[in-house]
Amino acid sequence: MWALLVAGFLLVIQGGAQADTLRIGTGEYAPWTTKDSQHSGLINRIVKEAFRRQGYHVDFVFVPWVRARTETELGRFDASSFWFRNPEYETQYLLSNTIFVQREVFFYLKQKPLPSWRTLGDLKDLVFGATIGYSYTPQFWEMAKEKELQVEETSSDIVNFRKLVRGRIDIFPCEEVTGWRILNREFNHGIANLVATHDKPLRSAEVTLLMSRQRPESQQLMNLFNLSLEKMMDDGTLDSFYDDMLAGVY
Repeated sequence: MWALLVAGFLLVIQGGAQADTLRIGTGEYAPWTTKDSQHSGLINRIVKEAFRRQGYHVDFVFVPWVRARTETELGRFDASSFWFRNPEYETQYLLSNTIFVQREVFFYLKQKPLPSWRTLGDLKDLVFGATIGYSYTPQFWEMAKEKELQVEETSSDIVNFRKLVRGRIDIFPCEEVTGWRILNREFNHGIANLVATHDKPLRSAEVTLLMSRQRPESQQLMNLFNLSLEKMMDDGTLDSFYDDMLAGVY
């Protein structure tokens, strides 16, 4: 009898530990999310710390971005980190409060300067690079679909930058910090000096955590996350984590 009681008690403990672990789907987008960093990138570090303060352990699962979002919608992940706020997502998912605001800018070769532009249509004669699974803007993809923009999709930002420096594309939209990080870390010394960015961003995007609306526990988890996020903003944690990124921690 005593052995059965001990076994039952252990099962309760194990079940509780398992229930307090969240599986979060994410992808590679250094330095914001990356499996090569001790903190899994800046945004994932914020997400992990926010849930830690609420008593949860987080396991990040690195998969292609489209799969991360799809499997979150199907309930196979508790959440997905991270996604830009998008009206399309608002109807399908729960989106957290804004974690961070990023600038997505156009990278180009200095020897082929971009013209001044007001709308994407002003750039219709250029060949754009795009990374599969990225949202950019609805207008960008609609114009690509209608062949109003010349867009070549590839598997990663690194491949797009390779195409850019070799002159195979004219312009590539990428988050500003991420883009310069790739150019300085993944290419030979001096290559980054050949590249410039345009002051006018494609968009300033709000970074959010995404959860399925179909899971009954999602709303409570999101409330807890938002509560921690607000406290982390107030107590300086987010500023400290960002300073670590500028120092090369991620």
